[in-house]
Amino acid sequence: MSRAIRWAAVMSVVTASIAGAQSTDQTLDRAVAAWGKVKTARATFEQTVTNSLTGSSATAHGEYQQQRPNRVAIRFTDPSGDRIVSDGASVWVYLPSSAPGQVVKRSASDATALPLDITGEFLTDPRGRYDITSAGVGTSGATRR
Repeated sequence: MSRAIRWAAVMSVVTASIAGAQSTDQTLDRAVAAWGKVKTARATFEQTVTNSLTGSSATAHGEYQQQRPNRVAIRFTDPSGDRIVSDGASVWVYLPSSAPGQVVKRSASDATALPLDITGEFLTDPRGRYDITSAGVGTSGATRR
């Protein structure tokens, strides 16, 4: 579920970090260094989850806000009302679109809980976890405050 969210957010950071023509490694190093200084992040997302067993897929939209290192709020606008929230100690998952009336609470330190640093998931040991290639230069709507 969260891979699409994480990927969209990291692409904003990577694209914003490009200052002229650079190698993929230089761009990645700049993104990792820039992300290390980020304390808060906010982004909108579109997420598509595909079930290979049924051949079906579902698309969701929403916004996430993050206060590093361990607070996150994911609010879905479609399906409206779905939420995932962490205060740093606990993670609550409320998805009335698929599990009406049910709230799941887990310890934020639980390995099965949602990763709390969503974008950081892409920037922690990225060379060891992903095959990274340049897709060219682009512009993102990322802003600094």
